[in-house]
Amino acid sequence: MKYFLTLCFILTALYSGGTVFADEKHNDSGDYVVVLHGIACTSWRMESLSNHLRSKGYDVINLDYPSTGYDLEGLVDLIHGNMLNQLTEDKTVHFVGHSMGGMLIPAIIHKYRPKKLGRVVQIAPPNNGSEIADFLKDNCNWLFNLLYGPAGQQLGTNRETIENLFGEIDYELGVI
Repeated sequence: MKYFLTLCFILTALYSGGTVFADEKHNDSGDYVVVLHGIACTSWRMESLSNHLRSKGYDVINLDYPSTGYDLEGLVDLIHGNMLNQLTEDKTVHFVGHSMGGMLIPAIIHKYRPKKLGRVVQIAPPNNGSEIADFLKDNCNWLFNLLYGPAGQQLGTNRETIENLFGEIDYELGVI
């Protein structure tokens, strides 16, 4: 049930504003939706959502990226490079990201804003930092670093080192 409700919120955010009726659920323009998984996951984790979006007419780019291999700024550059290889048509680009993937989206938009930016949906992003990350860094940093890498080290509640990554939110954003 929780998964179903989350999916409903995402689809509502991606569709046109206002009420969503049954006959408005197909995206005839084939807009892009870039889908980003969270830390220590792969694109497989977002495949069910991606398949559903494809069935509704979206051109989905479910990106795999080494979430534990780089710091956040390095991931922004890497993801952008991967996106450029797949955004071959002049279409609106929407974003959906889970956890750290959702947190990376504003940083990507701030540095590499698409010409036709659509809507953005963040699913459980650590936008204000993670107290769990703080606890793990303070109590077993060697294991935390091993499992979550440089990006994991930046997910704590001290945002001073990464504040410059995120710009002003001047686009449609839904946070679940």
